[in-house]
Order: sequence, then C-alpha cells, then structure tokens
Amino acid sequence: FTVLDTLLDVILALKLPHLKRIVLTGHSAGGQYTQRWALLSNHSLLTQYEDWVSSSRAATEAKPLPSLRVVVANPKSYCYLDP
Repeated sequence: FTVLDTLLDVILALKLPHLKRIVLTGHSAGGQYTQRWALLSNHSLLTQYEDWVSSSRAATEAKPLPSLRVVVANPKSYCYLDP
C-alpha cells in the first residue's frame, strides 16, 4: 500500500486551495485493492481525520484536511473481518 499512501501524501503536500474531497475508486481487482487499502492502511487521512476534526487544530489551521471517500465496485471477493 506504500504507492497509494505516497500518492496521497504528494497530493496533500501540493496544498491545493480548493481540494475538499478525495475519492478513491476501484473496479474488480482494483475494488479488492481499494477495500483492503481502506481496511489495512495507516495513512493519516484514514487514521487521524476524526481526531483532527475534533481537535482545536481544525479551528486554527488555514486549510482543513480534505475528506476521503473510498468506493469499491464489483470486486471478485470482499474482505470480511471477524470479531
């Protein structure tokens, strides 16, 4: 998952002023990849977004983090987690 994590880091480093949402999509094998990435990655957009929004940093930061949506379409198999 390093490539996708790095790509998102590069996009965030560009400091695009109008970037409000990032949508990751995957179809078939790409759907399997995006679902597993969303479940297993430790990228800051997945792990720190809720903490960032609830902290005082959100009020003082000039540019908020963009929201992230992961869309999984028609994978051959889904990853299910057991309790």
